Amino acid sequence: AEGKLLYDLPVVSTINSLAFSPKNYWLAMATDVSVEVWDLETKQQIWVDRGPPLPENIPWATCLKWSDNGKSLFVGHSDGTIMRYEEAPDRY
Repeated sequence: AEGKLLYDLPVVSTINSLAFSPKNYWLAMATDVSVEVWDLETKQQIWVDRGPPLPENIPWATCLKWSDNGKSLFVGHSDGTIMRYEEAPDRY
């Protein structure tokens, strides 16, 4: 079986984790330098959080998971921290 290209979103570094929102048609990405959320219907970036400069080959965001209701995004970082991002109320 062959894979089918669904999207070609611009990214500037390695993607370490992807998660689809259970609430919206959104895709969250944890990359070496940022956390990004994209609206897959409009193919527009909703928001991005860029991490601090790190030594080469050390990723900033390593994993992520949406809450079951899709209102929070939890992101694991290479320094051992976990951040929770809340969806802005105007996005509902």
